[in-house]
Amino acid sequence: MLINAEGGFSAIYHEVEPAYIGLGFFEIAKDRIVDFEFSMLGFTWDEHDTGPCECMTFSGALAGIVIPFSDAQGGGVLQWDFIHGAFSIQFGAGTVGFIGNSENGTASGAFSDFEHSITVAEPGTALLLGLALILLSRFMRR
Repeated sequence: MLINAEGGFSAIYHEVEPAYIGLGFFEIAKDRIVDFEFSMLGFTWDEHDTGPCECMTFSGALAGIVIPFSDAQGGGVLQWDFIHGAFSIQFGAGTVGFIGNSENGTASGAFSDFEHSITVAEPGTALLLGLALILLSRFMRR
């Protein structure tokens, strides 16, 4: 049996401002990935990073699709269950992990592992700032 499918999808994490949004699309022809891309938080995977696509059928109709993907950045799985109307996505890359699901083609969930990066002043800059504050306070006393 030959299965053809295509579609777009998005993954949204709402608990931060602005929300983190991942976007993707896929095209399957003859039980294989023809075109695929998923990007989120600066990580991107394409059809060259996908493993064998699994297309599930029920009574001759397409019942679900599972697309695994991975590269040196990390990987994950996209899964659609058309019988139950569910979409789920899992991905991990470096210190980032996302897992979620939805019934309308948009995954909303929680990061399972996430590190925010912040800018910290160099020790030399902090030392100069500290010395300047000390000198300023002495000057103000006089």
